[in-house]
Amino acid sequence: MGSRKLVRTIISVLGITISLMCTFIFFFHVITLNHQNYKRYELEYGWTVQVNDKVYENVTLSEFTFPEIIHKGDVVTLTTTLPRSIPANSTIRILNYLTGVEVIVGGQSQYLYGMDLLQQEKFVGSGYHFVNLEKFSGGRELKIVFYPAEEAAFTNVPPIVLTDSNYIYADFFNSNVLAIFCAVFLFILGNVLLIVGFCAHAKDAMYHRLVPIGAFSYLIGLWSMCNTKFMELYSVNLEFNTVLEYITLYIALIPLMVLIIQVRKEALMRERWKYWVMIGLTGILALFVLITTVFHVTNVMHYAAFVSIFHGIALLCGFTVVLLGAKPIREMEKDERVLNIGLLEILFFGIVDMVRFNLQKYVFPENTMMSVSILPLGTLIFIIILLVSYLVFIYTKVLDEATRDTLTAMAFEDSMTGLYNRAKAEELFEAFNVNKDRNCTMILFDVDKLKQTNDTFGHNQGDVLLKVFADSLRRSFIDSGAYVLRMGGDEFLVYWDRMQEQKKIERDLRKLIDNNQKASQTQPFLVEASFGVAFSDEVEEHDAEAIYKLADLRMYEMKALSHKKRQD
Repeated sequence: MGSRKLVRTIISVLGITISLMCTFIFFFHVITLNHQNYKRYELEYGWTVQVNDKVYENVTLSEFTFPEIIHKGDVVTLTTTLPRSIPANSTIRILNYLTGVEVIVGGQSQYLYGMDLLQQEKFVGSGYHFVNLEKFSGGRELKIVFYPAEEAAFTNVPPIVLTDSNYIYADFFNSNVLAIFCAVFLFILGNVLLIVGFCAHAKDAMYHRLVPIGAFSYLIGLWSMCNTKFMELYSVNLEFNTVLEYITLYIALIPLMVLIIQVRKEALMRERWKYWVMIGLTGILALFVLITTVFHVTNVMHYAAFVSIFHGIALLCGFTVVLLGAKPIREMEKDERVLNIGLLEILFFGIVDMVRFNLQKYVFPENTMMSVSILPLGTLIFIIILLVSYLVFIYTKVLDEATRDTLTAMAFEDSMTGLYNRAKAEELFEAFNVNKDRNCTMILFDVDKLKQTNDTFGHNQGDVLLKVFADSLRRSFIDSGAYVLRMGGDEFLVYWDRMQEQKKIERDLRKLIDNNQKASQTQPFLVEASFGVAFSDEVEEHDAEAIYKLADLRMYEMKALSHKKRQD
């Protein structure tokens, strides 16, 4: 896959992905618009909250914070009376974190989650619980009992929403449309980039950056889908969804660190300690994932208990990356400048999101706005910046390749005829000499009567003779896979890096004679040449120069024979 083709492919993929996501957003926006008139109740006021033996009366949930830490094994009970005017078919939406839940309506248990897991001391997930009420439950007592499975599982009670059962998912999407857009976009884009990256990398290692970019986008997209609880549309297993949420977040930094090492490797290797610091941090992240997984699987400690440690490691990685990459802008490549802008952006969003998480959990738990993570949006912006950085990198590579190809062509091209020159022949000879298993075939040509043409018609016509012969030579031998070269003056060489069959050589020489005869009919001079053929197995030493000399000897023998015939 060529560089230009890959750039077009990436841009096309981005265009298709954005189009699909816009269609996705439009579809759900239409759904929410069509269902604007459904009744939605936030059951916020008039609750009685009981934590073990302590009771809090007439509580407004949006303003209430538990005055003490909720411990594993505590029992938190919320009691209120359902409004009488609720729809006949109503559903309650409850968001819980790492907690077992029981919903009791009118003294009858209608919903139970996590009790078996709590009894076995296994991991209890986080997520939404959609509890369908019996018909005409309005006016009955509603009791919600929480059984925390982890220390400090929650510090407040998220909003409890009651709505018509037919519109419960429309209400969910309407409340989370931006976060869901970012999550699904990152997930789809990550999958696409991984596929394109692996396919392109198989052909050219230059495209390896797409793989860690795709992996990071995929992991953060999957984490965001779990964090927004959008994943519940596909999996109602809250334990699985929550494990996936933690593990994708913990792993996500690894491909990001790999990407940074790839981009900065040349600079890091100049001061190897910096390279090993980056490798060490990546190893710490991998070790952290391994240790937390072992603890979680063995039920010693669950993933949720390590969030603060992860925040610390993430901050350490972020500041180290910034410090080790600090250098004057003029010394940075263009793609590295764009990457550094992206790194500062994601570091900013990451720090803000960590502060938000801890403030919302421990300081302002009643602030529902702070419960929404901004990391998916920050990551979306970061991925776009990464792709811009990568496109700049590819563009620079394309430009460098074009410049290199131009310089190579100038170095190996004969300016008069457009054929390869003697420098190219020397390169071919060197390649032959160093590879003892290689064979070759040479035909050396010498244009006849060049001096006579110069003397009779002028040097300009002598140049025309060389150009006409060069064109005939190219057209006669180019299809055979040979290199066609001008060695200088009136000498030309046809070179194969293999043993060419004699009958094919004779066929191409007949084509050359025919082409020369046709060219002679349109010129004031004859286009003819003497030649000598030599094969690598005809000389004892494995030396291209010896083969060339043998071809030269036979060419002069033919020229002498032709001269003698003309005299006779």
